[in-house]
Amino acid sequence: MKIQTKNILESGDSLDHEQHESLTHSTTVHDIKELVLELDQKHFLERKVKFLLDIRGYLKLNDIKGNYVEFGSYKSEMQYAAYEILNSTHTIEKYIGLDTFKGEPTLRLKDRAHAPHLEKEQFSASYQETEEFVKKYLGDSGFLIKGDFRHKKVVSKLDSFDDFSVVVIDCNLLSSIEAALNYIIPRTVPGGLIFIDDFYVNCSQGKLATEKAFSKILKKYKKKGSKHSFYAPFAHSFIITD
Repeated sequence: MKIQTKNILESGDSLDHEQHESLTHSTTVHDIKELVLELDQKHFLERKVKFLLDIRGYLKLNDIKGNYVEFGSYKSEMQYAAYEILNSTHTIEKYIGLDTFKGEPTLRLKDRAHAPHLEKEQFSASYQETEEFVKKYLGDSGFLIKGDFRHKKVVSKLDSFDDFSVVVIDCNLLSSIEAALNYIIPRTVPGGLIFIDDFYVNCSQGKLATEKAFSKILKKYKKKGSKHSFYAPFAHSFIITD
């Protein structure tokens, strides 16, 4: 990238008033277009991979151990990325993904109120193909749980695993986010992380519905969620403590 205004800047300095006045509009247009190309998202998994890279050193240095679990694992792309990035830290035991593999489950009243753009069965993935992918690349470390985890008979299949240190909630529906949080918050190890990919999605009524639900569930289990980082356009991560 060659931004023309760099020619009149010294390293670490900002444009002073006189220098700024000397810039032409054509130069500004060129520079902004170049900045947009450089700073824009390069891949749809970028924010998720960035989160995993960000926490790698944190987990290892602080010896935060447990399992990785992803609610709404879809094609298990992030599940694989987690294994690829975090396995070398020796802090994660198993990598588990949950999904209906039939797309969005039945929308409840609150889901329609906060996210009217969503429809049942969007984002469906082949269970067989995903299972083959997980077996090939994660081996004995990877697991899939099929079904609507809003129902106890599905989410209870996680009971066979121990504590969780990295939690990913990649659900569009508020009811699914709430179900995942209700199950996982009391089972997250102190210092464990929760990444909510759609934290700023259920906001169509001008209210941060996910933030409200998260705060309410933390209070219910007497836990705290310290803000870790924001990942544009709508993801947020938190560190869970007692």
